[in-house]
Amino acid sequence: MSKPPAADVFAAASHGSIKVPSKVFARTRIALATAQGNPQDVQGLASFAGQSNPRATFAMCVEEAPCGEAARKVLADGSFRGGALPEPKVRGQDVKETLAKLTSGEVDAAFVYETDVVANGLYRPKMFAPEPALIDFPVGIVSGDPEARQFYDYLFSAPAQQILTDAGFSLP
Repeated sequence: MSKPPAADVFAAASHGSIKVPSKVFARTRIALATAQGNPQDVQGLASFAGQSNPRATFAMCVEEAPCGEAARKVLADGSFRGGALPEPKVRGQDVKETLAKLTSGEVDAAFVYETDVVANGLYRPKMFAPEPALIDFPVGIVSGDPEARQFYDYLFSAPAQQILTDAGFSLP
């Protein structure tokens, strides 16, 4: 098997993942999403607490992943306290795996990125996501290739920013 080509530009969902000078080009929020139609009538975090809806289950990312860190902040936020929340039924290694648990029907809700809600036509119960639950996407140039600089610059252009906002991202 051949070695994959080296990257020219690196973007991540966490500042800790990027080891070169970087700049935030997009943001998203952590969101509690349910399947379209919301079959378990999940209305927010209270749906998983105690007697409210004891059958409802949820997934979140492992806490080491950016999506898990953001979900933990939401769960720890005082504005959501109203009883002890149960543990998630399952923890995905990343947002893609966590989203798959929701779309496959394994769980009734999942903490995913707002952009995943938009891209997958999911339902999002109205709930507040605290400021610390914002996820920044930094990007940095990792090679001296002139095309790397062109792509990096493109990410901050009006056409690229329109594509990002259409996909549900917010801009820094």
